[in-house]
Amino acid sequence: MYLPNRLRPRRLITREVRVGELGIGAQHPIRVQSMTTTPTQDVTATVAQTLRLAQAGCELVRITAPTVADAQALGEIRRELKRQGCRVPLCADIHFSPHAALEAARHVEKIRINPGNFSGRPGREERAGTEAAFEEREFEKGRQEAREAFLPLLRLLKQEGRALRIGVNHGSLSQRMVYRHGDTTAGMVESALEYLDFCREENFHDVILSMKASNVRVMIFAYRELVEQLRERELTYPLHLGVTEAGGGIEGILKSAQGIGALLEDGLGDTIRVSLTDPPEMEIAPARALAERYSRPLPDSRLDFPECGHDWLSWSPRPTHLTGDRGGRFRTGGGAVFPVTLSEAAQDVPGLSPLLSQLPDADSYLPRTPGEAAPACRRAGGRPVTLYRSDVVESNVVRRIIPVEVIQDDVSSWAPVVQDVDEILQFHITTRQLPQIHSLVRYIHEHFPAGRTVLSIESEFPVTAYRLLDLALRKLGSRLPLDFFAGRDQCKDPLALAASLGSLLADGLIHSLTLEGDVAMTGSRLFAFTVLQGAGARLFATEYVSCPGCGRTLFELDGTTARIQEATRHLTGLKIAVMGCIVNGPGEMADADFGYVGSAPGRIDLYVGRDVVQKNVPQEEAVDQLVALIREQGRWVEP
Repeated sequence: MYLPNRLRPRRLITREVRVGELGIGAQHPIRVQSMTTTPTQDVTATVAQTLRLAQAGCELVRITAPTVADAQALGEIRRELKRQGCRVPLCADIHFSPHAALEAARHVEKIRINPGNFSGRPGREERAGTEAAFEEREFEKGRQEAREAFLPLLRLLKQEGRALRIGVNHGSLSQRMVYRHGDTTAGMVESALEYLDFCREENFHDVILSMKASNVRVMIFAYRELVEQLRERELTYPLHLGVTEAGGGIEGILKSAQGIGALLEDGLGDTIRVSLTDPPEMEIAPARALAERYSRPLPDSRLDFPECGHDWLSWSPRPTHLTGDRGGRFRTGGGAVFPVTLSEAAQDVPGLSPLLSQLPDADSYLPRTPGEAAPACRRAGGRPVTLYRSDVVESNVVRRIIPVEVIQDDVSSWAPVVQDVDEILQFHITTRQLPQIHSLVRYIHEHFPAGRTVLSIESEFPVTAYRLLDLALRKLGSRLPLDFFAGRDQCKDPLALAASLGSLLADGLIHSLTLEGDVAMTGSRLFAFTVLQGAGARLFATEYVSCPGCGRTLFELDGTTARIQEATRHLTGLKIAVMGCIVNGPGEMADADFGYVGSAPGRIDLYVGRDVVQKNVPQEEAVDQLVALIREQGRWVEP
C-alpha cells in the first residue's frame, strides 16, 4: 500500500537532496519552482525573467538546454545572476542530448533528464506497426545502451556535487517501455526506477523523481505506484509534483491544484511546479499557496477503519445505484451525469474566463438561507431546488439534505415517511465520533431505499472523511452514492477545495457536488464545472492540453493557443493538444482527438489522434488548417 493508512496520512519523510544552498526533502518545507520561457541563448532576457521569478518567491528556476550552445549560455546566465546578487539555484532541462547535459552540469546546480529521450531518440517515433513487447534480450540491450549514455553525466554530477531529477513524462516514454507496458503508469514507474538503479549502482543519491502527465488521474496513480515500489525497496527519494500541459488561466490553476493537491493530501511531494500557458511569474502564487498549506504538519484525523486494504493504485470506483427523485429531475450515481448543486446566491465573475458563456446551469439550487422556502429559488431559471435544513415540502424540491448526529430522532423519524416524499433524502453526517458514524451508515443502509438515498459528511478534513464513508459502504456491500457537500468556510479556499476534490474524483468516491457558499475568486459555477472537466467527470467544453512553453517552443504559444480556443471552444467533448515542440507533444497528446505541434520554427504538424496527417504547415495557416481538419473528420458543429 502506498500509504500505511489512507485514513491517517502523514507526510512522507524522504532523504535530503541539496540543490546548491536549497534543501529539498527531509524536514524542509515544500519548495516552489518554475521554468523560464525565453530562448536560453538570449542571456539578457533569461536573466531578467529568472530575477522576476525569484522576486515572486520561486525557489528553483529551470532553464531548457536543448543544445550544447544553450548549455554554454547557462554559464553566462549563472555569472550574471550572481553579479546581480541572485543566488536562486538553476536546473538545466535536458532532452535528447547527453552532450548538452555534460556541459550544463558544469554551470548549474541541478540537471533534469527525461529517461524517455535522454539517449537521443524520441520516445514514440516509428513503431514499425507493432505493439508487441520487445523480446527480453532486446529490452536488456536497450537498458545497457541507456546506462552507457547516462554514466558519463552521472559521474560528472557526483564529481561536481550537482543534483539530478529523473523526470518521467507520460507523453515521452521510451519505445522499450511503450512496447512492454503500453501507455501505462507501469511504464512510467519502470522508467524512473531503471534510471534510479543506474544512480544507486554508482552510489549517487542526490536524486529527485517526478512522474508527470497532463491527465490528472494518470498523474496521481503514477506517483502512487512509484511510492509503492519505493516502499517495497525501502527507499525514500524526494518527489517533484506537477501536472504537465495543464493549460492557462484559472482552468490551468485548478487542474494543477487537483493533481498536486491530491498527492499533497496524502503527504507525498517535496517540491512542486504549477505549469501554466501563461507568463511563468503567474505560476508562483498558486504554487506557494499549495506549498504553505501542506508544509504544515498533517492533522491527526482520529479516524480509523479495520479494512482499508483496497487497491488504490488503479481506477476502481465503488458501484452505486442510480438515485433520483420520483420526478426524475435530479439523478446521481449509477452512471448518471455528475450533478452540481449551487447556492442561489452564487454569482459568476465577469471576464474571468472565456468558458463562462459555455458553462451549464447548475442541476439544482440551495436557497440563499438554510431552511428558506423553495419559491425564493425559482428566480434561478426554474431549476429544481434542493432544501437544506428545512421541513418545507413543495413540488419544486428534488432533494432534502438532513443533518444528522445520531440515529434516534435525527434519522429514525424519517424511516416511516420515506415512501410519502418525492425527493431524494440526503443524510448529511455531522458527528465526528467514529462509532456514531459507523452506526449511522449501517442504519441508513438497512432502512432506506438505495435508489432514493444519498450520504454526505461534514469535516474539516474532507478527503479522510469521505474515504471513511466509502470504505464503510464497501464493507456493507452498499451502493449508496456520496455527495461532496462543501460548506461556506470550505468555499473560501478554492485551491484547498480543488485539492480535496482532485483526490476524491480520481478515486471515484463521490458522485455529486454541492457548494453551499460562493467559491472565492472563481465563482461557484466556473469552479464546479472546471474541476469536473479537469477530472474527466463531466465534460461540457473542448478540453485543451496546452504546454507552458519554454526556450524550445517553436511558435508564439500564448497567442496561438488563444486563437485555437477562440475557433474551437464551442465544440463540446473534443480534446485538442497545443504543443510547442515534439519533446512531449506526440506522447502527451496520446488521448487527444487533434493535435497542433511545433515541428520547426514557424512550422506546425497537425495530428488526428496519434497520427500525423499534415506536416510542416506554415504557422500563419495552421489554425485554419486545424479547423478544416476537424470539419473533414466530421467533428465540427457551427457555433
